[in-house]
Amino acid sequence: MGGHWPTFARAARNAGRRDRGRARHSRLPQPRQHDHFWHRRLCRHFLLYVLFKFNEKANPTPSRTTHHTLLEVVWTVVPILILIVIAVPSFKLLYLQYSYPKPDLTIKAIGNTWFWEHEYPDHDVRVTSNVLRDEDLLRAELGQEEFNRRYGNLTGVQLSRQLYNDAQPLWAKLGQPRLLAVDNEIAVPVNKVVHVLVTANDVIHSWTIPSFGTKVDAVPGRITATWFKAEQPGVYYGQCSELCGKDHAFMPIAVRVVSEEAFNQWVEAAKARDWERARSILHAATEQPDAAQVAAAGSNTAQN
Repeated sequence: MGGHWPTFARAARNAGRRDRGRARHSRLPQPRQHDHFWHRRLCRHFLLYVLFKFNEKANPTPSRTTHHTLLEVVWTVVPILILIVIAVPSFKLLYLQYSYPKPDLTIKAIGNTWFWEHEYPDHDVRVTSNVLRDEDLLRAELGQEEFNRRYGNLTGVQLSRQLYNDAQPLWAKLGQPRLLAVDNEIAVPVNKVVHVLVTANDVIHSWTIPSFGTKVDAVPGRITATWFKAEQPGVYYGQCSELCGKDHAFMPIAVRVVSEEAFNQWVEAAKARDWERARSILHAATEQPDAAQVAAAGSNTAQN
């Protein structure tokens, strides 16, 4: 078992890098998450200090004190005072947790098995996002006839391995992370407050984008909500974070943050269902020239 730990460590490290994608420069709308991180780190280091400082080896002759009235009063009263001090701001934080700023844009995210739909109720736009797979890129690159000739006789693990190997140069050219890229990204304007209403059509999913500090369950028959404000243009990736069936791992979310002008252009293209133009607008807005390749692959996704 020990020999597998380096592999697990590399996989975890690479997964973390992939999830961040192009969002590594973003600032979270929940700045207190930074404080929470350091609080947890302080508690962990204190616990480790106590474990190593006051063990049998470090203290071969322990104290035999049975009681100390003043000390017992202190260690009872002090924690009570600490809890009171913590409780007062906690009540405010609990209130603020469900007090959202006024939205500039509202999106309804709908989880399905196994893809996401996003509605823009104020703009009459509905976007269906499917994961881009290795075979989608290869079909777009080779054409259906050549794709069938190369891979038609392969099955199972052999087919998956060959598709994976042959698609690697295409993913590098595309400049998007494998298993996080989608055929149709959603768009939001930069520096705008976005409310996200989250639900599901079938089973429980979870709409999660780590760079925005958002993780909300999508429950059938119920509306949950979250919000974010993206302060840097770019593409931000997330995934379904609730085990929802066999293709749970293939439910990515891709949000492209663009200027308000580019967002308005994208809305007009999306209203007209001109997805190729919509992709081109988003990629041009963030200086990614490979929209045509995504469009071709996205077309194959829709057809399959």
